[in-house]
Amino acid sequence: MWLIIRTDFRKEAYVAQQIRNAGFDAWCPVQIIACRPAISRRIMAKTQLRAYREVSILPRRIFAAVPVALQAELEGIRHLEAIERNAALEAICVPHSQLHAFRVEIDKENTAALALSQTASRKQKKRWRDLKEALLEMIGDAKAELEQAA
Repeated sequence: MWLIIRTDFRKEAYVAQQIRNAGFDAWCPVQIIACRPAISRRIMAKTQLRAYREVSILPRRIFAAVPVALQAELEGIRHLEAIERNAALEAICVPHSQLHAFRVEIDKENTAALALSQTASRKQKKRWRDLKEALLEMIGDAKAELEQAA
């Protein structure tokens, strides 16, 4: 089971790395975007340079595979705000199979974006929006399941 963890703004990668350093698996869903680097027009006219940057799909949220008994070990991590919890203060868990399916889909989209290495088309932007909505729906479903169980 994977926990949903809230972080400070733009600190998702840092917190994920700290969780990995603690010996647990962590995943931050990101979109890879090909863009032009900020350089002068004269140089841009000569070459078609590309820069790549990673943008978090779910800002301020990451997923971590931490056993429920060891959640206290995460408290000392800097920029980690909290573990998402329901009304009964139980940690919200997402099944591994569901998260793995999203991971595969996001990796496939990122590979396609790198292969094209161009700005995203309308169709590709819609697919990213759909993936984001599906991830948010998965989080909502996990919260609802915990509410029903309580």
